[in-house]
Amino acid sequence: MELFGECDILNSDLHIIKSPQVLRLNWKILPKGEYPWSQVEPIIKDRIERLPKGNRPVVQHRIEKITSKNPSFLAFGEGGFYDYTVFGFPEKSIYIFESSKMGNTTYVFDKDWEELTKLTKKEILDGNLQKMRIVHKDGWAQEIDKIL
Repeated sequence: MELFGECDILNSDLHIIKSPQVLRLNWKILPKGEYPWSQVEPIIKDRIERLPKGNRPVVQHRIEKITSKNPSFLAFGEGGFYDYTVFGFPEKSIYIFESSKMGNTTYVFDKDWEELTKLTKKEILDGNLQKMRIVHKDGWAQEIDKIL
């Protein structure tokens, strides 16, 4: 996937399952800045295996929850999966920015996702540019269900 930018995923009957388009961005998504407080399964599984053991199930659950809603595309910035990943649902005008790092927040946008990925978290929060901000805590999955 990383070499060619595409892959086919087959079900048990060897029929191709439609996989989302993967975009590569040439910038870091939500770059570090002043902060107010301190179905691409092969990619995700391989990279989740590199996370600390205790974090793997939580991160995998979050990623599986979002991808179960069938995003049209995924986008990775310079930091790859280890920074924020964009899950695009353009037919719903929903773009979810999810982090594989513990203690971060899920950001939901409804427009200009490419431009917003270039801003810092502080710039996004100060400008109230997000449609929704979902803290990784109890109720996170229900909020994802509501938005999608």
